[in-house]
Amino acid sequence: GMKECVVCWCTVLAACVACALAASSCSSYTSCDTCTANAGCGWYAPTSGVTNGKYVWSCVQGTEFECTDTVCKNTNNYLYTHDHCPANNAVSEVMRQRRAIRKYLTTPIPNNVLADIITMGNWAPSAMDGEPWRWYAVSNQQIISDISDAVKVATNSTDSASVFYDAPAVFFLFADYGDDSTHQFQDVDGALAIQNVLLYAYSLGLSTCPVGYSRDAEDYIRQVLEVPDTFHFVLAVTIGHPAMTATHDRQVAWVEYV
Repeated sequence: GMKECVVCWCTVLAACVACALAASSCSSYTSCDTCTANAGCGWYAPTSGVTNGKYVWSCVQGTEFECTDTVCKNTNNYLYTHDHCPANNAVSEVMRQRRAIRKYLTTPIPNNVLADIITMGNWAPSAMDGEPWRWYAVSNQQIISDISDAVKVATNSTDSASVFYDAPAVFFLFADYGDDSTHQFQDVDGALAIQNVLLYAYSLGLSTCPVGYSRDAEDYIRQVLEVPDTFHFVLAVTIGHPAMTATHDRQVAWVEYV
């Protein structure tokens, strides 16, 4: 409610001062109950190493932002707020707070964490319970860079930045319906699994971004990842530790009740 928001912002404003002087760590990447200073006009940054399988987050004072009482923004007009970790990991809070992130720390994501996220993706529904998902989890930065270059060639882009935003890992999702390579629901099944991935990754303190332009380099992706011809390419999704938190309000839902 409004009262809680006011209290929350007051807490964060006070934390900004403390954050400028010293780091204040969160309890873990699955709980932010003790993180009163996890964003003093800056970004979330994990400390080195992993403790008991959980990433520890620290407050970092930002130096590249214009700050107001409520938001920060950098030269790319990305907006930053204090709020990243979902309250009690509630599903509704994860849904409300997740945003597409286009700036990542270089911290690698261990394969067991990637596997855990993919497992949650595979709990999505699918047509006739086909479970067609075939995931390629790519952490090799040279391969990611090469695919990014192929996407830029395919889209006539002259942008020097990676289309995968320098993420430490990228998921490439394919759907496999065997000989039925034109199955009408393969993109829908893929989208359902991707949404699971986006939400679950966020609940772990990680961020993601679906990359639609990846589909323009499908032939190259198939070649470099040695993907079977019967697999249908759905989409690529970046994943990593966020170096920003974006805030974009949602419009009131359009609905007609009949």
